Amino acid sequence: MSNVSWNVKPRAVNRKRQRSLTDSLVTYNITMRTIEVNDNSAIIFIMQTGLTYSAIILFVTCFTILALQQLSDSGKYKYRFRVLRNMGVEEPHIRKLILKQLAVWFGVPVILALILAGAFLVFLIVGFHMQIAVYIGVQRLVQQLLIVLAILGALLISYFISTWVLFNKSASA
Repeated sequence: MSNVSWNVKPRAVNRKRQRSLTDSLVTYNITMRTIEVNDNSAIIFIMQTGLTYSAIILFVTCFTILALQQLSDSGKYKYRFRVLRNMGVEEPHIRKLILKQLAVWFGVPVILALILAGAFLVFLIVGFHMQIAVYIGVQRLVQQLLIVLAILGALLISYFISTWVLFNKSASA
Protein backbone atom coordinates (compact mmCIF):
# COMPACT_ATOMS: atom_id res chain seq x y z
CA MET A 1 0.00 0.00 0.00
CA SER A 2 0.98 3.56 -0.33
CA ASN A 3 1.79 6.11 2.31
CA VAL A 4 -1.66 7.68 2.00
CA SER A 5 -3.60 7.44 5.22
CA TRP A 6 -6.85 5.53 5.31
CA ASN A 7 -8.97 8.73 5.61
CA VAL A 8 -7.33 10.47 2.63
CA LYS A 9 -7.45 7.55 0.19
CA PRO A 10 -11.28 7.40 -0.12
CA ARG A 11 -11.31 11.18 -0.78
CA ALA A 12 -8.78 10.79 -3.60
CA VAL A 13 -10.83 7.99 -5.12
CA ASN A 14 -14.00 10.11 -4.82
CA ARG A 15 -12.24 13.07 -6.47
CA LYS A 16 -11.18 10.83 -9.33
CA ARG A 17 -14.76 9.60 -9.72
CA GLN A 18 -16.10 13.17 -9.52
CA ARG A 19 -13.61 14.35 -12.16
CA SER A 20 -14.64 11.62 -14.61
CA LEU A 21 -18.30 12.27 -13.80
CA THR A 22 -17.77 16.02 -14.25
CA ASP A 23 -15.91 15.44 -17.52
CA SER A 24 -18.75 13.33 -18.85
CA LEU A 25 -21.30 15.93 -17.69
CA VAL A 26 -19.40 18.69 -19.48
CA THR A 27 -19.47 16.67 -22.67
CA TYR A 28 -23.13 15.92 -22.14
CA ASN A 29 -23.93 19.59 -21.46
CA ILE A 30 -22.09 20.73 -24.57
CA THR A 31 -23.98 18.22 -26.66
CA MET A 32 -27.32 19.27 -25.16
CA ARG A 33 -26.42 22.94 -25.55
CA THR A 34 -25.64 22.41 -29.23
CA ILE A 35 -28.93 20.58 -29.76
CA GLU A 36 -30.83 23.30 -27.88
CA VAL A 37 -29.16 26.10 -29.86
CA ASN A 38 -29.98 24.34 -33.13
CA ASP A 39 -33.58 23.78 -32.08
CA ASN A 40 -33.95 27.39 -30.97
CA SER A 41 -32.41 28.66 -34.21
CA ALA A 42 -34.84 26.60 -36.25
CA ILE A 43 -37.84 27.74 -34.22
CA ILE A 44 -36.75 31.39 -34.43
CA PHE A 45 -36.27 31.12 -38.20
CA ILE A 46 -39.70 29.53 -38.72
CA MET A 47 -41.44 32.08 -36.50
CA GLN A 48 -39.59 34.99 -38.06
CA THR A 49 -40.35 33.88 -41.60
CA GLY A 50 -44.02 33.25 -40.87
CA LEU A 51 -44.54 36.52 -39.03
CA THR A 52 -42.67 38.55 -41.65
CA TYR A 53 -44.72 36.96 -44.40
CA SER A 54 -47.94 37.67 -42.48
CA ALA A 55 -46.92 41.29 -41.91
CA ILE A 56 -46.15 41.82 -45.59
CA ILE A 57 -49.45 40.24 -46.65
CA LEU A 58 -51.40 42.38 -44.19
CA PHE A 59 -49.64 45.56 -45.29
CA VAL A 60 -50.17 44.78 -48.98
CA THR A 61 -53.85 44.19 -48.26
CA CYS A 62 -54.09 47.45 -46.32
CA PHE A 63 -52.27 49.45 -49.01
CA THR A 64 -54.39 47.89 -51.75
CA ILE A 65 -57.60 48.80 -49.95
CA LEU A 66 -56.36 52.35 -49.36
CA ALA A 67 -55.30 52.76 -52.99
CA LEU A 68 -58.53 51.36 -54.39
CA GLN A 69 -60.61 53.50 -52.05
CA GLN A 70 -58.78 56.65 -53.12
CA LEU A 71 -58.91 55.77 -56.81
CA SER A 72 -62.62 54.96 -56.64
CA ASP A 73 -63.25 58.31 -54.94
CA SER A 74 -61.26 60.15 -57.59
CA GLY A 75 -64.41 60.43 -59.71
CA LYS A 76 -66.03 62.49 -56.96
CA TYR A 77 -62.95 64.65 -56.63
CA LYS A 78 -62.79 65.24 -60.39
CA TYR A 79 -65.72 67.67 -60.15
CA ARG A 80 -64.21 69.41 -57.10
CA PHE A 81 -60.85 69.88 -58.77
CA ARG A 82 -62.58 71.17 -61.91
CA VAL A 83 -64.35 73.78 -59.76
CA LEU A 84 -60.98 74.74 -58.23
CA ARG A 85 -59.46 75.09 -61.73
CA ASN A 86 -62.40 77.28 -62.79
CA MET A 87 -61.78 79.45 -59.71
CA GLY A 88 -58.21 80.04 -60.90
CA VAL A 89 -56.23 77.58 -58.79
CA GLU A 90 -53.13 76.52 -60.70
CA GLU A 91 -52.39 72.90 -61.59
CA PRO A 92 -49.23 72.58 -59.39
CA HIS A 93 -51.27 73.69 -56.38
CA ILE A 94 -53.96 71.11 -57.16
CA ARG A 95 -51.27 68.40 -57.37
CA LYS A 96 -50.02 69.49 -53.95
CA LEU A 97 -53.56 69.22 -52.58
CA ILE A 98 -53.84 65.71 -54.00
CA LEU A 99 -50.45 64.83 -52.49
CA LYS A 100 -51.52 66.14 -49.07
CA GLN A 101 -54.81 64.24 -49.25
CA LEU A 102 -53.09 60.98 -50.11
CA ALA A 103 -50.43 61.59 -47.46
CA VAL A 104 -53.13 61.85 -44.82
CA TRP A 105 -54.97 58.75 -46.06
CA PHE A 106 -51.80 56.66 -46.24
CA GLY A 107 -50.03 58.33 -43.31
CA VAL A 108 -52.59 57.90 -40.56
CA PRO A 109 -52.71 54.07 -40.69
CA VAL A 110 -48.93 53.81 -41.04
CA ILE A 111 -48.24 56.19 -38.14
CA LEU A 112 -50.77 54.38 -35.98
CA ALA A 113 -49.19 51.02 -36.88
CA LEU A 114 -45.71 52.37 -36.07
CA ILE A 115 -46.87 53.68 -32.68
CA LEU A 116 -48.50 50.37 -31.77
CA ALA A 117 -45.54 48.35 -33.03
CA GLY A 118 -43.16 50.59 -31.08
CA ALA A 119 -45.19 50.11 -27.89
CA PHE A 120 -45.23 46.35 -28.45
CA LEU A 121 -41.47 46.35 -29.09
CA VAL A 122 -40.82 48.28 -25.87
CA PHE A 123 -42.99 45.75 -24.00
CA LEU A 124 -41.00 42.86 -25.50
CA ILE A 125 -37.63 44.42 -24.76
CA VAL A 126 -38.53 45.35 -21.18
CA GLY A 127 -40.26 42.06 -20.44
CA PHE A 128 -37.99 39.65 -22.26
CA HIS A 129 -34.63 41.42 -22.49
CA MET A 130 -32.66 38.49 -21.10
CA GLN A 131 -34.29 35.92 -23.40
CA ILE A 132 -33.79 38.18 -26.43
CA ALA A 133 -30.14 38.73 -25.55
CA VAL A 134 -29.50 35.01 -25.00
CA TYR A 135 -31.54 33.35 -27.74
CA ILE A 136 -31.73 35.92 -30.53
CA GLY A 137 -29.24 38.65 -29.79
CA VAL A 138 -30.11 42.33 -29.66
CA GLN A 139 -28.04 43.19 -32.74
CA ARG A 140 -29.68 40.44 -34.78
CA LEU A 141 -33.15 41.54 -33.64
CA VAL A 142 -32.48 45.16 -34.62
CA GLN A 143 -31.07 44.02 -37.97
CA GLN A 144 -34.16 41.93 -38.72
CA LEU A 145 -36.49 44.76 -37.67
CA LEU A 146 -34.68 47.16 -40.00
CA ILE A 147 -34.96 44.70 -42.89
CA VAL A 148 -38.70 44.25 -42.33
CA LEU A 149 -39.19 48.03 -42.02
CA ALA A 150 -37.25 48.55 -45.27
CA ILE A 151 -39.46 46.04 -47.10
CA LEU A 152 -42.64 47.62 -45.73
CA GLY A 153 -41.32 51.10 -46.50
CA ALA A 154 -40.61 50.10 -50.11
CA LEU A 155 -44.15 48.71 -50.39
CA LEU A 156 -45.61 51.91 -48.94
CA ILE A 157 -43.63 54.13 -51.30
CA SER A 158 -44.55 52.08 -54.38
CA TYR A 159 -48.26 52.02 -53.49
CA PHE A 160 -48.24 55.72 -52.62
CA ILE A 161 -46.51 56.80 -55.83
CA SER A 162 -48.69 54.62 -58.06
CA THR A 163 -51.86 55.86 -56.34
CA TRP A 164 -50.69 59.47 -56.62
CA VAL A 165 -49.93 59.17 -60.33
CA LEU A 166 -53.24 57.44 -61.11
CA PHE A 167 -55.19 59.87 -58.93
CA ASN A 168 -53.57 62.85 -60.71
CA LYS A 169 -54.47 61.38 -64.10
CA SER A 170 -58.04 60.69 -63.01
CA ALA A 171 -58.54 64.12 -61.44
CA SER A 172 -57.08 66.02 -64.38
CA ALA A 173 -58.95 64.09 -67.10
